[in-house]
Amino acid sequence: MTLAAKRAQDVRGAFLIPLRTCELSPEDRVQELAQYNEMELRPEAFDEDVAKLISTMRREYQRRNR
Repeated sequence: MTLAAKRAQDVRGAFLIPLRTCELSPEDRVQELAQYNEMELRPEAFDEDVAKLISTMRREYQRRNR
């Protein structure tokens, strides 16, 4: 996680996307990931959520490679 966070500092846009599968209390959250926008993977909408994740990853990849 430390290596990924360091790499994220050198990259434009979303590089780290924490995935959450359930609600977390503030004390259960990983503090190092608090600065990143997380995405939820809901069991009842898993395919939709994964499609959104893939779309975000593609968009960021294309933006970085212009």
